[in-house]
Amino acid sequence: MTDWGAMNDRVEAVKAGLDLEMPGPCSGNDARIVQAVRDGALSEEQVDVCAARMVELALRAAENAADAYDREAHNELARQIARESAVLLRKGSALPLKAGARLAVIGDFAKNPRYQGAGSSKINPTVITSLCDALDKRNIAYSYAQGFVAEGQPDDALVTEAVETAKGADVAVVMLGLPDSFESEGFDRAHMNLPENQNLLMAALVKTGTPVVAVLSTGSAVILPWREQADSILLLYLGGQNVGSAAADLLFGEANPCGKLAETWPLRLEDTPCYGFFGSKGNVEYRESIYVGYRYYDKAGKEVAYPFGHGLSYTTFAVSDLHLSAAEISEGERLDVSVTVTNTGDLAGKTVVQIYVAPPADGMFRPVRELRAFAKVDLAPGESKIVTMPLDSRAFAYFDTAAGNWRVDSGEYTVEAAFSSRCIERTEKVTVRGAEPNTALNAGVPAYCNPAAVWPVPKEQFEVLLGHPVPEERPLRPFTANSTLGEVQVSFAGRMFYKVIKKNMAKQFSGGADDITKMIDAMLEDMPLRQLAMLSGGAMTPAVMAGLVDMMNGHYLSGLKKMKG
Repeated sequence: MTDWGAMNDRVEAVKAGLDLEMPGPCSGNDARIVQAVRDGALSEEQVDVCAARMVELALRAAENAADAYDREAHNELARQIARESAVLLRKGSALPLKAGARLAVIGDFAKNPRYQGAGSSKINPTVITSLCDALDKRNIAYSYAQGFVAEGQPDDALVTEAVETAKGADVAVVMLGLPDSFESEGFDRAHMNLPENQNLLMAALVKTGTPVVAVLSTGSAVILPWREQADSILLLYLGGQNVGSAAADLLFGEANPCGKLAETWPLRLEDTPCYGFFGSKGNVEYRESIYVGYRYYDKAGKEVAYPFGHGLSYTTFAVSDLHLSAAEISEGERLDVSVTVTNTGDLAGKTVVQIYVAPPADGMFRPVRELRAFAKVDLAPGESKIVTMPLDSRAFAYFDTAAGNWRVDSGEYTVEAAFSSRCIERTEKVTVRGAEPNTALNAGVPAYCNPAAVWPVPKEQFEVLLGHPVPEERPLRPFTANSTLGEVQVSFAGRMFYKVIKKNMAKQFSGGADDITKMIDAMLEDMPLRQLAMLSGGAMTPAVMAGLVDMMNGHYLSGLKKMKG
């Protein structure tokens, strides 16, 4: 199945085994399939395969449509998932909250939680529980101040009220995060900042002398200019409909945070490996190659805010007795890794022990280490458990593009037991017998072998990796059905057409939330004309599309003729 409006060539897609285009059927595509069969470009058998699979899916859906479920049980499952996924980024003295403490709760998200993504990821929850709802249910006393409006501008009056509320408390819990207009499907963030009104609020609150616990609701990494001044920082990500109950469980120690970051949090946008190349118009050059996330930050020795795999707890853990099942293996053989994990603190808790594999030598076009296994361990205070994880041949392999297959080089590898990619607790060596090390590429791409010295990778070395020159930037003109609404605005016809689309969108979503309007505006800029036609419900026929493209290219008479058929 395609994403909405993602189909580029329906006939070729049928050949490739794509069953369903969405939304559909899109204008003209059914006729194209029929014509392709008549012309012999597509066989009836290929169409039958798609049709049969769609009928099978429809029958399976009909069988399950009436299945009942326990709403309350599912709501509790959502609470458990949110608890297990939350990451304690920073821990001070305020957490877990003490019973009877004077509590200030601050932030728009405390009453109106950001619990799910924007766009197509939005679903209809059975119930929404905010942090304030959860505290009220527990009969926990607190003082509330809004502090900011999620989609609003800085407001001195709201900040002043929040500061006074915090001054009268033993601890202030501040619910922060990204509103829908900052992150959604259909467009990329242009920066990594929280809204200005939230950062101004936090800057004022950390000066009050009251311990501040920041609770974040965000889909991915953000820059936290006040992170060293906050007492504690708890990351909920987008925690689902019961996120308020989960937050209360974690804040009061009824549950112990045990989530780990699945991404590195950089100190600034400019530190990211694709900075300067991703999000540009025209060619997007993937110069970072294999150095995505921690593979880049660790190889380049970059300081980060929080490393991959990071996540704290209200208790402490230790790793010992790292043991490998063999000191030497051949390619294709399994290696079992066992390690003892101990809860060295006073509270029960869970942690995730991570197993990384480091290649035989540095100075190669390979990451410093790569995560190859992990396991979550539940331990009572003082308890120890032995955890065993298997490593297959792929744990020591990399993809050899020249050979078109995975390759295991001979050498001495290091197996690391860790709590993050920057917190390595124990190491052991293992000799792997595989192919002769392939060092041919290294000489031509020194920046990839040592990104700490040179980054970004020079174009010439990127071309060595590609095996061909970087293609010339595609000129905007002549426009095609794959040109975007943002691109065609350099033409008069394109600007007029864009104004019409904006007006229709504003009419369609009039009375809707401001975040939806902002999301649609951002999506339109990068939307190809063909996708707009597919989403038009048949209003923009192939003839109309062809005519519009001609007019945007300055051929007004031929464009009008095509539109009239």
